[in-house]
Amino acid sequence: MEILISWDASQSILAYLVSGTLIFLLAYTVWEKRDMQPDRNAKTCSHRIIFLVICLCLLLFYLVLPWSVGPGGWLNDRIAMLVCVLSLVLIKESSHRWWRFCVGGWLILISLINVLQLSYHCRILDEELRAFNAKIRTIEKNQVLLPLFFDGMGNAHRIGIFVNAGNYYCLDNGGINVANYETNYDYFPVKFKNHFQPPLPKKEWVVVLHWHPEEIDLCSYAQYVDYVLLWGKPDPVTAKHLEGCYRNVSTDNQLKLFKPKHLNHG
Repeated sequence: MEILISWDASQSILAYLVSGTLIFLLAYTVWEKRDMQPDRNAKTCSHRIIFLVICLCLLLFYLVLPWSVGPGGWLNDRIAMLVCVLSLVLIKESSHRWWRFCVGGWLILISLINVLQLSYHCRILDEELRAFNAKIRTIEKNQVLLPLFFDGMGNAHRIGIFVNAGNYYCLDNGGINVANYETNYDYFPVKFKNHFQPPLPKKEWVVVLHWHPEEIDLCSYAQYVDYVLLWGKPDPVTAKHLEGCYRNVSTDNQLKLFKPKHLNHG
């Protein structure tokens, strides 16, 4: 059920409702088939058996596979969603009008609740992203940006909406986001210029930027960046580096923009 909980813990209520509804429909299907003749609708039955075997195999994978293979590489979430979708094939509708009316109305009600809940949380997250992007026009073209996040989740329960939001500052101005996570993985065809200098010599420097920025010597790296974007309250080590080697050029609540002190004021 965790796969349905992304924005707020209150979504667990909806997750229980969806899971309970699916279990009820499957149980109802089994109950209705208890007296069915084995040779009746043999072709349909064989197709459902195939899907049942597939669901059982996926359920086995769900139990034995690791939860993820890295940031964003969630295995069990995707398998659980496949099990739920494929299990719908096994469900048999009742011919009774009252059954269709009640079940159909219940599913519509759950869908409406989900839409309203998502709309509410998306509005909150949209306001946060607007606050985060308030200084996009401050940065000139072809600048190197180093974003640091100390409140990557915001009001989201599970999704780190600010972790990759620094890309908004480099979309259409030729800028470089040093914290772009794609540079950390081989399956993204990223090619660096010869003079590019990463914050750390090891390959996982983007992960360090996201989750352990205190390990980076920001003062030594000041010669390679044009701006440092700070979101949230930094740790003491990062705060000391920013105070000693950078100057604050803009502040807007949680959002702060710094430039290295060796660069000319402008």
